[in-house]
Amino acid sequence: MNSRRQRGENQWKQISRLLAFLPGREVYRKQYFYSAVHKLSGLEGCVGEHKIIKIQKNDPSKDGFDSVMREVYPDILSVTHSDWLIRPLSEQYLRYSSRDAYLISMLYAHFKERGYINNHRLSTQSARYVSIFQGARPLVTDIFHRHCLLPLHILDYNGSAETRPCISCRRSLPQTAYPPQGWKTPSKRQCWVCRAVSVKSNMTTR
Repeated sequence: MNSRRQRGENQWKQISRLLAFLPGREVYRKQYFYSAVHKLSGLEGCVGEHKIIKIQKNDPSKDGFDSVMREVYPDILSVTHSDWLIRPLSEQYLRYSSRDAYLISMLYAHFKERGYINNHRLSTQSARYVSIFQGARPLVTDIFHRHCLLPLHILDYNGSAETRPCISCRRSLPQTAYPPQGWKTPSKRQCWVCRAVSVKSNMTTR
């Protein structure tokens, strides 16, 4: 997220990223609702976003990055995440882990070179993000903690602001994290991110 800001990404681009999470009619008609909502990228998406792996122009696949990773790690898409506790880990799972380490090392080197990590606030921002999960991965059924959106009050933190708890994620957040009516009414106090998750969930279950 910090690298996007340093690259000068505008709000239109930030809003457009949400199209992978919500339909365009929702995002574009209600842009005010999503001005503080950011979609995160996974490792593969981040590598692709920064164009770290050079793709041949004549690559026939729709996703050149995916074709490169398939060539290096041909079995990466066949891993069942629920089997991670089985010991010993199979060769396939070890290769999957090595892929993550490989991508992280590339991203770290790229971010250091571009100056994206030269930020004294990064460690505290990371600590705030990790603390949300309280040392445990969210349950599959916990839609308000298991999604691809950046929780609010991570990057732009104001420790002196008054906060009130969101009824969905239960995080204590400042007034800017809520619609005006939500800040005033406890039963409607749902932050912008949890609202987006609710909209997504309602559309999926229709």
